[in-house]
Amino acid sequence: MLASSLALLLLAAWPTGTRAQSHFTNCVSNTGSDATLIVPLAAAPSLNGVPLETDDEIAVFTPDGLCAGFLRWTEIDAAFTIWGDDSLTPEKDGFVAGEALAFRLWDASESREVPNDRITVSYDDQRTFYRTEGTFAPGAIYALRRFEARQAPDVPTLTAPANGAADVGRDLSLHWNPAAYATAYDVEVSVRPDFSSLVAQQREVTATSYRANGLAYGTRYYWRVRATAGEGGTSAWSTAWSFTVEDEPLTPPDAPLPAEPVAGAKDLDTQVTIAWNAVPDVLYYTLQLTTDPAFQTLAYEQDGLRSTSVDVPDLAFGTTYYWRVNATGHGGTGPWSTVRSFSTRPAPPAAPSLLLPTHAATDQPRTPTLTWQATAGADTYTVQVATDAAFGALVEEATERTETSFTTRALDYATTYFWRVRASGATGTGAWSATRSFTVRTAPQPPAAPALLAPEDGAASLSLPVTLNWAATEHATSYTLHLARSADFAPLELVQTDLSAPGLSLDQLDPGTTYYWRVRAHGEGGNGSWSTTRSFSTRPAPPSAR
Repeated sequence: MLASSLALLLLAAWPTGTRAQSHFTNCVSNTGSDATLIVPLAAAPSLNGVPLETDDEIAVFTPDGLCAGFLRWTEIDAAFTIWGDDSLTPEKDGFVAGEALAFRLWDASESREVPNDRITVSYDDQRTFYRTEGTFAPGAIYALRRFEARQAPDVPTLTAPANGAADVGRDLSLHWNPAAYATAYDVEVSVRPDFSSLVAQQREVTATSYRANGLAYGTRYYWRVRATAGEGGTSAWSTAWSFTVEDEPLTPPDAPLPAEPVAGAKDLDTQVTIAWNAVPDVLYYTLQLTTDPAFQTLAYEQDGLRSTSVDVPDLAFGTTYYWRVNATGHGGTGPWSTVRSFSTRPAPPAAPSLLLPTHAATDQPRTPTLTWQATAGADTYTVQVATDAAFGALVEEATERTETSFTTRALDYATTYFWRVRASGATGTGAWSATRSFTVRTAPQPPAAPALLAPEDGAASLSLPVTLNWAATEHATSYTLHLARSADFAPLELVQTDLSAPGLSLDQLDPGTTYYWRVRAHGEGGNGSWSTTRSFSTRPAPPSAR
């Protein structure tokens, strides 16, 4: 009775650590028969001598593999319930009294379960109510004194040089993939496939590579690696791989003769092709480029070059560079060539800063004016306008512009356009500006039919000049007037186009004649409808004198 009460107090006072578990999800619970396992921080639960991390999990299993309780470790004192068998149910759903407690560990960082045979535990025997035996007893309280898990590391996988590689150098690096749980590696190199005779042996290598130097020419070597994990033990040896060292050369190659650029070349681009004359018996060339004539610090170095030229990109503007090259063959590496220098051209103008329209501007006119800030050192500008951000579909390209603005041709309504600018000057052409976009406004509607004002329809005996007036129409930019002697306007007596004002005076009309007239408006949205038709007649001619 005392043990049960203490267990309840412990579980209430100590975190159980069983929430948000990620692995031991099928454990039994609430069987009615239970014990309590305390995992104090002082027990220092560990895996291969390293303290457990948050979210690792400790579980207790019955001998027949039933999970009867678990704990998600949070690096604080904790306790959890170990469930016993419910005698009221026919199936076995927990521990039976006297069964041994079997532990398992879930290593969250490696997503791997450590079995019971790799775990050592001991129990606290300092309190009389603690159970010190690792067998189940209903109502018992266990407190761990020690929890040590030992997981052997995985077998390493070799990566380079490739198995069976030939013509490798005498000095090379052996590489392998990291093995889970490994803290170090043992490496062996031999001329025999059974490794009965070793030419190199290195223990406790902490990197995943090993440098083998001074190997014999024309010799096949075998190598293998195994992982160690301290208290976790040692893995099996990896599969053995082999490589063959190149044959012994006679003499190193001569120094190459520099070819391009010519010595002291100036105003070169920032991508330079460096070339030299070939020398015989070469495996590869090494090129060094620096801004320091003593070659103490390098701006560029490339070895393993099979050709006699290389394109060096991304050089700095307005900088003097020094370069040299040597050759490596079967006989070793030859001397450096003579040093040459060249200078790159001054920096071109910077990318312009765009001003208007603002980025993603909407409701823009069909002929917007694009503006940008002047760039120091710029003589001219190039402007591109396209319907795609990659500028594959150009609709405008203006080059050699001296102004810092550009007005486009009439663009399509309701269309998004992209634009950019770059500057050119005496030092070259600079980079494109940032790309901006704008959207042309929606096409306006054609203007409405004008309302005719004067003269009134059917007005008679009008004196010359006759002034025709109509109401101005919204969105109208001009008007067209038709005047005829018939209501069907065939034939036309007068056609007056491009009228900017809503009126026109006529003084060349025949007397005593009926005329018909109509007007329509024109605007950016197109041609409007004709107005209604009106008529008027002019004053008859006076009688002739007798």
